[in-house]
Amino acid sequence: MKSMQKFVAALLGTALCAVLLATAAFAQGGVAVTLPVSIRTAGTDPEPNAAYTLCLQAVDNAPMPDGAQNGQYSVTVQGAGDYTFPQITYTAPGIYYYQISHVAGADTRCTYDATVYNVTVAITNKQDGTGLESAVTAHTGPNADKRDAMLFTNVYAPRPTIPPTATPHAETGNPGGAPHAGTYPRYPRFDPDRPAELAHPGAGRPGRGVGGCGRCPDP
Repeated sequence: MKSMQKFVAALLGTALCAVLLATAAFAQGGVAVTLPVSIRTAGTDPEPNAAYTLCLQAVDNAPMPDGAQNGQYSVTVQGAGDYTFPQITYTAPGIYYYQISHVAGADTRCTYDATVYNVTVAITNKQDGTGLESAVTAHTGPNADKRDAMLFTNVYAPRPTIPPTATPHAETGNPGGAPHAGTYPRYPRFDPDRPAELAHPGAGRPGRGVGGCGRCPDP
């Protein structure tokens, strides 16, 4: 009689273990997680519609969003704002690791945020056995505090000042307005073979020197 009771107890124990294993299997229906990222700008006159590129990198073959290539997913957004990577689906409990970074752009006025976030996604079974649940944490180094948000701040320097271009001014008596021209009247070049009155406009006038121009000394 006692041997029969032991056999029944062992059979019940085997059945109970089978029920627990089945519950854990049914709880692995899958859970989707999205990772939020924010971009802010600071400094002088930031570009309102600048393009910024964010990168999600898997560590140790962690699950990735659809469209990822070689364990990496990059997305380009326009301007500062709040964004999310496409959802990642998990079908089994585990601890999964990622890195999120901001790819530097080509704007020389902008200092792009070079922070790299180390992200941990913990997938566990719900206590009521109805499925999976997730917890996401992020930090920037082994000894850094956990971050409440993954935030990138890009700082803009002032735009370079372009000096005004000087405009040449025309001087009085300068035909054509050429810059830096004198105001002296033009005289024909002296030619000894020509009459004096043609060589100098004031020729023949008394008291005006040779040619009467007033500029040449008397002989």
